[in-house]
Amino acid sequence: GIQSSQKSTVPMPGVNCVAHGATVPLSMTLLDSLTIHVKMSLIHNIGQHITKQAHNKSNVALSPALVETYARLLVYMETETIGIKQFITNLLPVVFKSQVWGILHALLEMFSHRIHHSPPHYRVQLLSTIHHMSVPLSAMPHMTQLHLCLESVALRLISGLGNSEVMTSLTRVSPDSKSVISGESEELNKVLVLTLARAIHVTGYDSSSDSSRWCCDFLKAVMNHTPHTWPTHTMQCFPRAIEEFYKQVPGPRDTHSLKKEVEEEYRKWKSMSNENDIIAHFSLQHQTSTLFLCLLFKMVLETDRVPVEAYKVLERLGPRQLMSHVRTLCDFLVLEFSNSSLGQYLSKCVDTMNAIIWQYHIVPVDRLMLCLALRTQEGSSEAQVCMFIIQLLLLRPLEFRNRVKEFVTDNMPD
Repeated sequence: GIQSSQKSTVPMPGVNCVAHGATVPLSMTLLDSLTIHVKMSLIHNIGQHITKQAHNKSNVALSPALVETYARLLVYMETETIGIKQFITNLLPVVFKSQVWGILHALLEMFSHRIHHSPPHYRVQLLSTIHHMSVPLSAMPHMTQLHLCLESVALRLISGLGNSEVMTSLTRVSPDSKSVISGESEELNKVLVLTLARAIHVTGYDSSSDSSRWCCDFLKAVMNHTPHTWPTHTMQCFPRAIEEFYKQVPGPRDTHSLKKEVEEEYRKWKSMSNENDIIAHFSLQHQTSTLFLCLLFKMVLETDRVPVEAYKVLERLGPRQLMSHVRTLCDFLVLEFSNSSLGQYLSKCVDTMNAIIWQYHIVPVDRLMLCLALRTQEGSSEAQVCMFIIQLLLLRPLEFRNRVKEFVTDNMPD
């Protein structure tokens, strides 16, 4: 019933996307009435079915009925070992290895949005699995959407840890271990530090020297992976152990004249006419520079279009590179908005960013917001400009409001 026959399919959002046809999951009343043995047998069968689909590299998505039934079964505490444990340690790695990205995406989304009560040690284990998967994916072009999905699940797992769970889960992790620390995402690691700070504040954990030492070791491991800084006004709100650490281990300070560098590169872009030369030069730039989205901003600002060559350069960026370019774009936007008086130019800047997000689909809106909120903006004026940009991009244009309305009409609260 819930697995559906091979013949019937239902359309899914997207282009040429279909799923197996069964849409009605087994009811909670029925599942509650089953014995533990039957529940476990059902979970085992669903796991086997998904594994088979992955090995066959099926391009038809799992049936909605199967996914929803599986999500309902995974929250029963008594089926934990064969349920949530098998899901994290066996099923996800098998699907990932088979490179059936549609099924992997569905399983991650299911965990992110439907499974809220799994024990903390399993959530930390899943976080580790996600970081492990992100590394090969982040270097692949055309994997941006799946990579964003992995990051979103990681973000939800980190910020969803309760205060006592943070301390018990993280103190179990060896500081040398990479398991909960992202090897490449500054944003995920900053959210991890903020979650740690919140937990220390609430539990009063940093009163002993042992916990301070553990905290320093953990923060050192984070800094080794993604060196970063915090603004002074954030540092003042940190627990003493974290504040002291960042005072002793300052992150990298940006000494570049960003505006000048962007102007120079943009002049180069406009002066070059041979497509191959343009692509070769600006693709090579990725290795040393993260200015390309700033150049793209100027292109759209001046010409209201994205040139074909720019798309070809973007194609060579993997998700990891794209995010480093988004960080530089955030800093550039703060400079642009700080230096322009309120008026037509500011309005044009908002329209340009709007087009880059909603029309050309180059920068995902959620990642841009996350980056803007977590960049180190010193002084009240820079931080205020940053919040002002977030406000202008979310509240002024109709695109974001329309999508929220559309989501609410499709997803009724009941």
